[in-house]
Amino acid sequence: MRVTLTTVLVIALAVLYSQFSPSGFMAAEQSLLSGRVVSANGQALAGVPVRSHRQNSNIAVTVYTNSSGEYSFPGWSDLSAGSHAVTIDLPDFEPAKREAVTLSAGKTSRVDFSLQPRQPSIADATASEIVAALPGTDEQKHLFIQCDNCHSLQFALRGPRTKEGWVQIIRRMAGERAVSRETPGTRAFGQKKYVEPLAEYLASIRGPGSSDQIPFQLRPRPTSDAATRLIVTEYDVPRGGKADLNILRGDRRFVWPHDIILEPKGPYAYYTDHFSYVLGRLDRRTGEVKEFPYKVLPGMGREGGIVAEGQQRAGNPGGGAHDLAFDPEGNVVFGMGGGIIRFNPRTEEFTPWASGSNMFGMGPGGNVWYLDKGLHRLDMKTGEVKHYAVPDGTDDDTYDMETDPHGRSIMNLYRLGKVGLFDPETERFTAYATPTPGSGPRRGDMDSQGREWVGLYWAGRVAMFDPNKPDGIKEYPVIPSNERPYTPPFPSPYTVAVDDKNQIVWTNDFNSNRIFRIDMKTGQSTEFFTPSPYEIRDLTVVTRVLVAAFLLAGLAACSAPVGSQTASSNATVFEGARLITGDGSAPIENSAFVIQNDQFTAVGRKGQIEVPAGAERVDLSGKTVMPAKVDMHGHLGYENVVEGTTAKENFTRENLIDHLERYAYLGFSGVVDIASLTEREIMPGDHLNLFMAPRDPKMPKTGRFPWGNVPFQVQEEVIPNAALFRTAGPGISWPGAGATGHASRNDVMYPVTTEEEARRAVQDYAKNKVAFVKIWVDDRGGKLKTLPPPLYRAIIDEARKHNLTVAAHTVKLADAKELYKAGLVGSTHMPVRDGEEPDEELLTIIRDRVAKSDRPLWFTEHGNLNALGPEGWDDPLLWEMLSREQVQQQQGKNIRKMTPEVVARAREESKQMGEVARKFIKAGIKLVFGSDNGAAGRGYGWYNQQEFESWIDMGFTPMEAIVMATRDAAEIAGFNTGLVTAGRSADFIVLDANPLENIKNSRRINKVYLRGKEVDRTTMRTTWQAKWKTAAARS
Repeated sequence: MRVTLTTVLVIALAVLYSQFSPSGFMAAEQSLLSGRVVSANGQALAGVPVRSHRQNSNIAVTVYTNSSGEYSFPGWSDLSAGSHAVTIDLPDFEPAKREAVTLSAGKTSRVDFSLQPRQPSIADATASEIVAALPGTDEQKHLFIQCDNCHSLQFALRGPRTKEGWVQIIRRMAGERAVSRETPGTRAFGQKKYVEPLAEYLASIRGPGSSDQIPFQLRPRPTSDAATRLIVTEYDVPRGGKADLNILRGDRRFVWPHDIILEPKGPYAYYTDHFSYVLGRLDRRTGEVKEFPYKVLPGMGREGGIVAEGQQRAGNPGGGAHDLAFDPEGNVVFGMGGGIIRFNPRTEEFTPWASGSNMFGMGPGGNVWYLDKGLHRLDMKTGEVKHYAVPDGTDDDTYDMETDPHGRSIMNLYRLGKVGLFDPETERFTAYATPTPGSGPRRGDMDSQGREWVGLYWAGRVAMFDPNKPDGIKEYPVIPSNERPYTPPFPSPYTVAVDDKNQIVWTNDFNSNRIFRIDMKTGQSTEFFTPSPYEIRDLTVVTRVLVAAFLLAGLAACSAPVGSQTASSNATVFEGARLITGDGSAPIENSAFVIQNDQFTAVGRKGQIEVPAGAERVDLSGKTVMPAKVDMHGHLGYENVVEGTTAKENFTRENLIDHLERYAYLGFSGVVDIASLTEREIMPGDHLNLFMAPRDPKMPKTGRFPWGNVPFQVQEEVIPNAALFRTAGPGISWPGAGATGHASRNDVMYPVTTEEEARRAVQDYAKNKVAFVKIWVDDRGGKLKTLPPPLYRAIIDEARKHNLTVAAHTVKLADAKELYKAGLVGSTHMPVRDGEEPDEELLTIIRDRVAKSDRPLWFTEHGNLNALGPEGWDDPLLWEMLSREQVQQQQGKNIRKMTPEVVARAREESKQMGEVARKFIKAGIKLVFGSDNGAAGRGYGWYNQQEFESWIDMGFTPMEAIVMATRDAAEIAGFNTGLVTAGRSADFIVLDANPLENIKNSRRINKVYLRGKEVDRTTMRTTWQAKWKTAAARS
């Protein structure tokens, strides 16, 4: 799997149909590029995708080698003259790349490849290939493979769980509404009868004590002549990411295209983004993409009640924009939960109707037919909506629908294994069962004869439904050898597209990187191998071009510029260390792990893993390796570490990067920043003069505060020698009752005093990519007024509509109860503090939230740092970051107060805090690392180290501390790090001693590696020491 490309979100496949001779067809225009691909022993390799990407372009074109290993880009393809990078990326061969290949018009350049074999990694495996290698019955595997609808199976199996733990996960993924009922017409895992059996199966393959090595079995590439006559054009679109196996659908940092349509006579393709209110337009000639933001009416989209609490599940898929169609005037019409929107391409204006659904049929005269508690017809000329009676629950049972030229609506009854037909002339509804029970009719397309072709998602078939002969539904296996449904390799055709001209139906397998072409007349199927593991949601055909809207399987936590792929033959194997992987399992003694293209690709014992030929070897004998840590609660940018000052003026790109370098120096791969200094809307509360310091009189009184957007810019970058960065934005609080650590931060958050202001603040918040919405609910011991329940409920509700979670700084038991009832996900400290403890009512509320939430609940906390005593500020690692004079100036007074009595009291307090923390953990909330670092004089970064160690004083073991600071914190923060396992970013710390024996050994850092490269700690030390001398000279 490629790991450094920008996300490609639209693909055009121009297919050389079998009736054309490959040589004759391509001879019409001279090829710009051709060549041959062979193995290391000279054997021709067929079915190999060869991709050519033009420099400074968002377009890449791929062709495939034939049985002789030859490939050729036809002259009519989208390949153009210029400088190109030509690459091959396969799971069973070392990636190959040729840079700066110059292609000239009228001339054929030749690039040949000899590929070296490699051991495939679990990161390369599709869901189909993982399930094929697992033990279990076909029914068990068929239930489990459905997990890839919202995330990879690698993510699902990343850690062991008991049966009870798996039950909680299944209920969370499916949603409480689904698992509380039976739907006998479907094979969907998310129903009552399957919860216990699936949990039992998962516990048998990934229960306590199970192996972390996930088995897989690669499917062979299609190599027939028909299967290699394929040309793929890929377009990068805005807001893309890079491959990540550990992400859930719906991460708002990225675009999530769902459906696509093409102008029949123009160059444009339009696509919907399922998780934001944006319509995209791609110019297929130039690759230019323009995004058109739009507004929805109350009750529409993800705000329309379709994602109510009982229906929430992982990926939060309900309600977003889906289906697209052109009306008779050439306008783009698309649907979402509770509404229909029309886009006029000529005026670029949107017209919304608060009536509609995400799937609809475009009927005669441009009327929109849709299901929403009955069948409805929307007349877009008058806005009139007419209601028709259909059986109760039809809208809930239907996944997709089409309307034929006679106005009849055909409904794919996904939950029933049937196809429904409604005739408006007779107002009669009839449901027809597919030949295969429980088949799961999902998405369909209509041919010129008015017949619907539909993917049978569970059964691995495509069906043809003729409304004029409704009792004769025909089925065609997607894979000819897959004669019995619900059997390996479990193909799941999600969507179909009809090519009337060539009498062909196209479909995809959602569980693998395959698409299929089915001959309407013979039923013969041809399998094609896509260049990357796409997640295809929609297909459409225009003349000889098949177009797919898709998601690259697993978007990443950070983007990379176009053309930034690195040569991937530079594998490095690190050998001999004691390896703490971060998942809580016993260390691997005498370990070995391989890094390629900034990720781990193989992990195990030395001599027991496949090492790529020519790999560089690094001897770590006598060392201990652990994953890099992640901080979920930082306050970056405000402090000048050398001067020991805190101010808004310090919040610059350079200072923020200095802080991220300090994080990297101590072995942190990522940090989430809270109360970031960013431009925001000016609220009425900004004029109440309730803040800790008077605001600069030059600040505007209306509009937006011009504080810049440095955090949002930096989080889009991957900065060498620095931790990755995410921001939770400025936060929301009652005026003056937000961050109180320093006056410079007290007024950066949105100050709100009414529910309307609270919702408005979230709406402004949601315009940017944020990790979560932070709120403060703390009256500071009765000294301040704070957010009352109606306001924080409004914030949580509005955030949910924008697919954002909320994390709170909270103190009181009563507030904690109301916050978790309202849907709180994170707590940036212990949820209950200052003398109060969680009671059984709160813990019951939390357990209920954990069972229903589509995301893990979390909190951060550390012990009393005085428990470390004066010696906590006397360590060689600290002197590398700060001078002794600086430490004395900034912490000397506090250190002198650390008498034995103070230290003893601090240790007892830490122990008590640990006991309370375990109550929350037992209720199902994850404790993750969050330093609250950033106040002046704390020795920036050193507090992080101390707080990590303070968990031991709280009663946690070193192994528990490592897991909470690595794997668990990375999961919550959304970084692809935190574990030493295949597919994760190669972020790790090399230590001179074992932290499992003494947590203070985590200070004995020998080296830090981020994204596979050693952090230049020597240059950092030299730079900091020079700054000390300069500052000392000034003073």
